[in-house]
Amino acid sequence: MSYYQKYRPRKIEELDLDGVREIFLSVLKSGNFSHAYLLVGPRGAGKTSAARILAQAVNCKKNGEKKVNLVEPCGECENCKSILKSSSVDILEMDAASHRSIDDVRDLRSKIRLSPVSLKKKVYIIDEVHMLTNEAFNALLKTLEEPPAHAMFFLCTTEAHKVPETIISRCARINFTRATTKEIVRSLSKAVSGEGLEVFEGGLELVAEAADGSFREGHKLLEQLASRQALVNEELARSSLGLVGTRVVGRLVELSVSGQPEELVRAIKVLEEEGVRATILLSDLLAYIRVKMEESMGGADFVRYARLIDRLVTASEKVKYSPIPILPIELALLSAAVDKSTPVASTGFASGGAVNKVERTETKRSDSVEKNDDVHTTVELKVESAGTTSVTELASIEKVKTEWDTFLSGLAPKNQSIAGLLRSAMPKYIDGRELMLEVFYPFHKSQLEQDSKRKVVEEAVAAVWGPMNVRCVLGEKVRAGGDEIKAGTDHDTKKEASVEEIFG
Repeated sequence: MSYYQKYRPRKIEELDLDGVREIFLSVLKSGNFSHAYLLVGPRGAGKTSAARILAQAVNCKKNGEKKVNLVEPCGECENCKSILKSSSVDILEMDAASHRSIDDVRDLRSKIRLSPVSLKKKVYIIDEVHMLTNEAFNALLKTLEEPPAHAMFFLCTTEAHKVPETIISRCARINFTRATTKEIVRSLSKAVSGEGLEVFEGGLELVAEAADGSFREGHKLLEQLASRQALVNEELARSSLGLVGTRVVGRLVELSVSGQPEELVRAIKVLEEEGVRATILLSDLLAYIRVKMEESMGGADFVRYARLIDRLVTASEKVKYSPIPILPIELALLSAAVDKSTPVASTGFASGGAVNKVERTETKRSDSVEKNDDVHTTVELKVESAGTTSVTELASIEKVKTEWDTFLSGLAPKNQSIAGLLRSAMPKYIDGRELMLEVFYPFHKSQLEQDSKRKVVEEAVAAVWGPMNVRCVLGEKVRAGGDEIKAGTDHDTKKEASVEEIFG
């Protein structure tokens, strides 16, 4: 059994998030239980663990028919043991990522009407509830509106913004924040004591920082260290966790903002060879630059730090699916370094002995003009390597709009469903390296924002107009007569995507 399962909380007072523990203890004392809870927070914050504990508390035989001043689950009665062993038929855990259809929810509705077999309350814990389809949400809504007296729901999600407001309004919401270093250390201490491990002073703090606010990730990292040797020393921790020192992070930022791309590439290559984890490096960079930005508030460097943070936040979305996780971070830092250098900068990039030269020029309209559909940035990158030259120019918004239909025609044979989605979108504006598309249905927006689909779109855009990040915004349609058609309403247009185009 993994550390996280073995040492997960069994009582409310053992919950590691201080805020959540106080809320649950208050609920237990008052006896004012809601029929439905929405538990919102990052992965590994303890949402399902908390749901199980409250399910035990309301069903524990020690509490019986008590209405107020309920006690912690005893863990010894038949009810508590069956819940702990996941053997009770009255406690159902459902992963909405794999059971997201209306049929799954209908099956749930048909069973929930039946009285509990052995427990006082029938409890349903639905993990990643935001993954349910719209039809499934509508079916679930009817149950939440008129729940049986014996039923309780715990809806867990990492993305509350994807849960319909109609569902949220019928639940008592409890927010699970990212765990602090102190809270994760407290959780890890249980495993250290239980497993008889020896960890150097400050070691648990290092593991907690690498866990990125997740109790589950922290226990997993500690278990990996313990599997190598029972005595966890600093050398083992730093090499295994891929940690980055503050001095190294500061040097990377300095090389980026001062315009030293050659040195920056060399420094990142060293970190990559040392096995530094991209997610940890990104988190450390953002934390460091944020402090610098706040210190320079009102000064000349403020905008530079703010732009670098924006680039790194954009890069964070690509780290997840990049074949080389550290590459998006490197590109973000390099783009800032090139911005800082002279308009035409000769920069050596060591790569297999080849030396590349990068030239970058930017042309913008007057700064006094507000950003609108007509404002655009043209960026030209010229790369010379081993005697070859290629030029990629990021197009203006006017060029993209003019060539949009041709672009879709070229994309359709390669990916008909994505081309079908894009037929209901319109290029809106280009800001730096971001192409903003206006879409008119929430469904189209959610589909195009999926990582796999967005990657296909960005690759196709790069091949035609140069590398750009593609973003979507929900807009409004206008009829020929000038009447507005709100997003999400039915309307006809000759470019509307058909069902066959989208779903093949």
